[in-house]
Amino acid sequence: TLNAGAMWEHDDIVGGDVSPRVALNYQLTPRQTLRASVSRATRNPVLVEERGNLRICVDSACSLYDQVFLSSGGLEPETIVSQDIGYFARVLGNLTLDVRVYQDKLSGLIDIYPRPYPQDLVDSSADDFINGYNARVKGVESQITFRPNFKDRIILGYAYTRIKSNEANPNYSESAPQGSGSLLWIRNLSDRYQASLAYYYVGSMAFLDSKPVDAVSRLDLRLARTYRWAKVDGDIALVVQSALGGYDEYYPPTMQTNEYDRR
Repeated sequence: TLNAGAMWEHDDIVGGDVSPRVALNYQLTPRQTLRASVSRATRNPVLVEERGNLRICVDSACSLYDQVFLSSGGLEPETIVSQDIGYFARVLGNLTLDVRVYQDKLSGLIDIYPRPYPQDLVDSSADDFINGYNARVKGVESQITFRPNFKDRIILGYAYTRIKSNEANPNYSESAPQGSGSLLWIRNLSDRYQASLAYYYVGSMAFLDSKPVDAVSRLDLRLARTYRWAKVDGDIALVVQSALGGYDEYYPPTMQTNEYDRR
């Protein structure tokens, strides 16, 4: 099966652009399928990046001010070209395997850099925006679903991500965990009760505007009961999130961590 599509959009800042995508699915056997796709997409500069002008006045006449940022304009859209190959197989009727290998090429990434601005009497500089960096993301995503019997379903997932960029500092390269995984076990206790256990692991990483965050292990538990009332189906559930305890999920430069507590 061949699928092709495209989106055209026009932006008053950068003009028109086309984002195409082509995908192919090939069924090797009734239980095995190969797939591949190529796509291109863009992110247009937003107003603050293209025409931003922010200053803080020290006096009422604004004769003394701090020019926080001043955009030079002329930015181009950020571009991403994505390629991936996948394989799906159903084994013995109760086990499925889904694997995907991908590569994303990002170019013209917009970033902030300080430039001289003599009119600024505070620090003689202002932040500007530039299409300064490129990055390449490579990775593998996989998932195995296993049904050992009619009561249980087990889903195991793992992802490996590697980012390389030409940026002077490692912000982009560290902005995704190299390894992450999950385990979900769902069990039907009876016709009305269902229990589930979900375990997640995320390797260390650093958001673009934060310091590195250590690896995280998290366990969620859920017990639910289905009901029927006035011909309406629903369920009521008891959920425990982060049963292993709290963890730091975000580390801003202010050193005040954003902790996710047990809930």
